[in-house]
Amino acid sequence: MNNQDLHSIKYHKVSILAMVLILWTPMIASQHDMSQTSYASTPNAEQIRHYVFCPTDTIRMMLDSADSVRTLFKDGILDNLNFVNELYNEDINRHYKHLIPSMVQLYATYDVITCFPTDEANAAFVWREMAQCQIADFYKKEDVTDDEINAYFNDIDKILSVYEAGSQHDMNNAAYRRVLMADFRLITAYKNLYTTCNEPLLLPFIHNSYCYIFQLFQTYCDQIAGSWSDLPRQLACVEYALITKMQHIVEQLLEEYERGNITTADILSTLAERPKSIDDIAPIE
Repeated sequence: MNNQDLHSIKYHKVSILAMVLILWTPMIASQHDMSQTSYASTPNAEQIRHYVFCPTDTIRMMLDSADSVRTLFKDGILDNLNFVNELYNEDINRHYKHLIPSMVQLYATYDVITCFPTDEANAAFVWREMAQCQIADFYKKEDVTDDEINAYFNDIDKILSVYEAGSQHDMNNAAYRRVLMADFRLITAYKNLYTTCNEPLLLPFIHNSYCYIFQLFQTYCDQIAGSWSDLPRQLACVEYALITKMQHIVEQLLEEYERGNITTADILSTLAERPKSIDDIAPIE
């Protein structure tokens, strides 16, 4: 396995499953499990459209693909996420059996939507809205609070913590799986900033800022020479730290804006900055 394979955590995760879902969405969508909520509705697509730059039809295609993969994994188990230690899973299932199918579906929709052939920010922002709907469904509610989202992610975090004490493969996988939660929180921070400022000019700056974070990460990966067994875990931890630090920066911008200490112009200027390396945002320890 070469370094290109190892650092393809986010950029090259297009799978046969994802492409089949994208190409055959109309066929699969007609076979949705009617017991599950479908998110590919006009109201959902129209709401999401305010945060992206792709056509409503493209949004619906992404949501249709996600609906389809949710049906495929309606009875999802930990093995679907490549967590296959029977002893670990026996204990995890005892405590979190009700969560696991929802958790598997969440990761499945993340993989499908974020690899969709559209701009990375568009895909990520569409997924974030669907993810919130999925978490609300888990609680059997139409909407979900921040506390409920945090509790949901905290339980996933506890599951991942079990595998962090496992084999090298287990540790690599657990570290990679944490990136989804960091990504959700970063997009949420951007969305809250945009909604509060209520400035249309801010949206392209938000999308460009979001994409640049992952460009920096890709550049960091490209500079690594060689490969070793712990490299996937290390890269996932770096990506997680980078995303989380940017989340805190965006949240601080919102806090300063609400206090009246900065203006929208100041926010635009900050988001337009292009650090030269990840160390300028989240120094690697």
